[in-house]
Amino acid sequence: MQGAESEQPSKRPRRDGSTRTPPSTPSAAAGRSPGLELHPDHKTWGPEQVCSFLQRSGFKEPGLLKNFRSLWERKKLLSHIQRLNQTLIDTMKVINDPIHGHIELHPLLIRIIDTPQFQRLRYIKQLGGGYYVFPGASHNRFEHSLGVGYLAGCLVRALCEKQPELQISERDMLCVQIAGLCHDLGHGPFSHMFDGRFIPLARPELKWTEVGNLYDMFHTRNCLHRRAYQHKVGNIIDKMITDALLKADPYIEITGAEGKKYRISTSIDDMEAFTKLTDNIFLEILYSTDPKLDAAREILKNIEYRNLYKYVGETQPSGEKIKRENYECLPKEVADAKPTEVSLEAELKAEDFIVDDGDVVAPLITPRKREWNALLSAQNPARTGEAFKARVQLFKDGSV
Repeated sequence: MQGAESEQPSKRPRRDGSTRTPPSTPSAAAGRSPGLELHPDHKTWGPEQVCSFLQRSGFKEPGLLKNFRSLWERKKLLSHIQRLNQTLIDTMKVINDPIHGHIELHPLLIRIIDTPQFQRLRYIKQLGGGYYVFPGASHNRFEHSLGVGYLAGCLVRALCEKQPELQISERDMLCVQIAGLCHDLGHGPFSHMFDGRFIPLARPELKWTEVGNLYDMFHTRNCLHRRAYQHKVGNIIDKMITDALLKADPYIEITGAEGKKYRISTSIDDMEAFTKLTDNIFLEILYSTDPKLDAAREILKNIEYRNLYKYVGETQPSGEKIKRENYECLPKEVADAKPTEVSLEAELKAEDFIVDDGDVVAPLITPRKREWNALLSAQNPARTGEAFKARVQLFKDGSV
């Protein structure tokens, strides 16, 4: 019987040339979704191809397929979010700060930092003339501003975490960081010397806001300001740099927008001109060969040779605090208050003294009047120490 089966005649070909398909065998096209082709590599399938495959495998419940499509979209959204986060991480810049270590800065902060206006802060000393007193005070406004921007971000993030009711957004935190980063962009050469000493003398018609009372809100900063920033020798050097800039002001030209020329004191009226004004003005005057800058150059040379104005002494007023507008009469009172126990042949005049922020300095005694000190020592070497003690307190009766 097996032989009979094996001898069955072969099937007749169809007239159209195709092979005959048994009625019990379903065709491949019948198992496919209409118009949908499945790629041999299943990794390339999208949600519809996967659903088609599931339908063929017997999972035909519409709710199940709908949930799968929703899950696919959520996975796709998560993938895009992860890519977005990775892009942000890739663009964040890490800076090794000398105080705070490695700090991350937002790309927008980097764009602000990489501008001429911000890069200018590299060339402005944080403590101005204090660098000539404290050799380690070489840090500049650039690195200081980076640290302030970082700390501003730390502060606002702490507020966001501990006080969620404030509803602080990422935008708010970025704005606070920008404010901290940019707070020193307006500083001129040698920091507060420029806006606190030079500009009020060079352009007295301008009204500058007094912010000294704000220091009382921060005791630590106030103490540091009095002990370091207001060092007597530092103040003298600031005064000498101010005098040099005042003498050079009419002759220094700084090119601003549209080629317009500005002086040191008027550069604050033009952003392009002000961007070019840094501590380098000191060296520009010092190394200049222009005879018009001789007087200014001589003052700066005296700073380098340490021929500084002499600090005479200090006193406290017996009554109410002396106002700045009354400073003009003080040099004469200082000259008239020569200690009686020290004999000086030279005559003291009001123009020999400068009263600056409560400090009394004598710019003409050194180096132009060195003979005063020599004369005192020649008369009686033993009294040199007495003269020094007398300079410590000029006004024993509290007349000033």
